[in-house]
Amino acid sequence: MTVLRQLDQSGVPSIQDCNLVMLQRLDSTEAALVGGALRLPAPSTQFLQVMADDMIALVGDGSDRYIWFSQTDVERQYAGAPRR
Repeated sequence: MTVLRQLDQSGVPSIQDCNLVMLQRLDSTEAALVGGALRLPAPSTQFLQVMADDMIALVGDGSDRYIWFSQTDVERQYAGAPRR
């Protein structure tokens, strides 16, 4: 498993070789890098820029899946609200 705090050109080879990539909301530069590296269609690349804070995208095997997290009160108390 590879965890990248922020995606730049040096991280592209890491995601190109993955079977599954998990992504939070990305800025336009990061989304363009991911879109090119994973050959995502334009709507998928654009959606990565507008996802909610409590969402992640799972991209792999030619399909995209989106997951919304629902924190409990205790989780929110200890971890805080989701944010990017």
